[in-house]
Amino acid sequence: MENISVVIPVYGEWKLAKKNIDSILALEEANVNEIIVVDDCSPELNPYTFENKKVKLIRNINNLGYAGTVNNGLKIANSNYILLLDSDAHLIKPVVKKLISMFKADRLLGTIGLTAIGEYGQKTGSFQLKPTILGYVVGQAAEAKLGDSFNNKQRLMLPFSCCLAFRKSCLQEVEYFDDVTFPQVESDVDLGIRIFKAGWKTLITNDLVVYHQGGNSYKVNSKRVRLYHQAKWKLLLRHYDIKYPKILKYSLALRVRLEIGLMQIMCLVKSNGNNITEKLLGRKQLLEDIRHY
Repeated sequence: MENISVVIPVYGEWKLAKKNIDSILALEEANVNEIIVVDDCSPELNPYTFENKKVKLIRNINNLGYAGTVNNGLKIANSNYILLLDSDAHLIKPVVKKLISMFKADRLLGTIGLTAIGEYGQKTGSFQLKPTILGYVVGQAAEAKLGDSFNNKQRLMLPFSCCLAFRKSCLQEVEYFDDVTFPQVESDVDLGIRIFKAGWKTLITNDLVVYHQGGNSYKVNSKRVRLYHQAKWKLLLRHYDIKYPKILKYSLALRVRLEIGLMQIMCLVKSNGNNITEKLLGRKQLLEDIRHY
């Protein structure tokens, strides 16, 4: 039986990272070659001592962002199979033997997305469907409400990197995450599309479950929204045959202008508009960003 390497990127949240590491050692120590913990220059130093020799702590010289931090761990992993877990995830039951047997059953299987659940057993999001150009223009909320007109069964399912297993040869072929173009967001979406284009298979399984409440790896704010739109723009240009990027850019700007107008109205009619005011400022900054796309 082959073993697996586990990679955990960390930026603060050491208490959660320790819970993650402890869960792996408790449930899978015999089946894990190494647990590579990559610290992306966290503001606070790691307060814990891990005596188990399988736990390897490395710290980036400079802050690299999510994708670069993950790559640092993936590239030095010495196993044929790698399990990537966000620091705020942890195992609740064994998964390694099943993962390896699934990889061995299909030599073209490059990635396996595990199912993430929260405190009450609810699914917290393990994958997304391949983004659409129209969905980018109208916004995520509108796309979700439109439902089946976008979310058809033909769209590629792309697993999130919070709990994702890889065949290392697949990663080597596609040259890992693109930490230059997508240092913070959309790197897992880009990687999933490149893996598919390279001829590898991706499987999303409900049989293997990991705890991941989410919300600790990043905070959703105006900066995050701006990063998301910029990364999504680059993603569409890379993976879609966009014949008229200027029209796409104009359409996106028009939607943001409409959002700004609605928020301005809401600021006038609501007495407690601090949250809206912050979002309004973020949308104005986003509109300025779009001009430079």
